[in-house]
Amino acid sequence: MTEKLVNGDYVKCSGKNSLEKIDFIDEIVQSVILILTAHRGKFYPDKNFGSLLSDITCTPQDEYALCCARQALDGIDGVFVKKAQTAQDKYIFDLIINNEERQVEIKREFDL
Repeated sequence: MTEKLVNGDYVKCSGKNSLEKIDFIDEIVQSVILILTAHRGKFYPDKNFGSLLSDITCTPQDEYALCCARQALDGIDGVFVKKAQTAQDKYIFDLIINNEERQVEIKREFDL
């Protein structure tokens, strides 16, 4: 188990002086969100870390988002991007993580 992160900040347990813990699958979901929101090529130690979601400017955006997410998450064992959808201000990804289905939402960035 590891500590829970929300928007880059650790989450404290309510009424306690400790951090909230999450299980293994949620830990992988946190890693997926981190990878998908990082801009590919901007992380110095590993130029292949991150995704190209911020570079999508043409249609069909769902298909491009699916390709970018699969490329970014290719090296993570047990993670498969099943489907991608674009909403007005976010991407929604349906994932299969170790045979469990999860959904991840990533805010779209227009002003890079």
